[in-house]
Amino acid sequence: MHFIDWPNPSTRSPGKLESSFQISTMESLRALLVDDDEVSNFIFKRHLKVFHPKVKCIVRECAQEGLDYLNQLEADQRQSDFPDLVFLDLWMPEMDGIGFLELYQSKFYQSHPDTKVYLMSKGVPPEVISKARTFPFFVDYLEKPVLPSHLSKTRLD
Repeated sequence: MHFIDWPNPSTRSPGKLESSFQISTMESLRALLVDDDEVSNFIFKRHLKVFHPKVKCIVRECAQEGLDYLNQLEADQRQSDFPDLVFLDLWMPEMDGIGFLELYQSKFYQSHPDTKVYLMSKGVPPEVISKARTFPFFVDYLEKPVLPSHLSKTRLD
């Protein structure tokens, strides 16, 4: 379980902004970020590192690369490296996020039921979110661009 401990505002000096906080966590987590936008990936990783510093994030730039990475982990029997979290862009060329979710469910869900998946995108139709909710490992949808305020409120447990 992860908690963000924000500083007590009454201990701040007047006129001085304080942005420090700590995250308490039992262990580090592994995350897979699947998004075809390099700039978004860079920004997301920086925000993630600030708000969840114990999350180790691997990036793949398309859905197939993400699935290939997971397949390779299984082929190499590196179960301990399998991600605890997947942050998945919904709109990608060749295979979209829903296609990824369908293949993930058929190939990996049974052996990794504790992995949680977050979809990320801008302007997603309600029927797509409804479809995503049918997957038992889907946790939430994050509106892009993913802002620090989104990640500061995101529980990753």
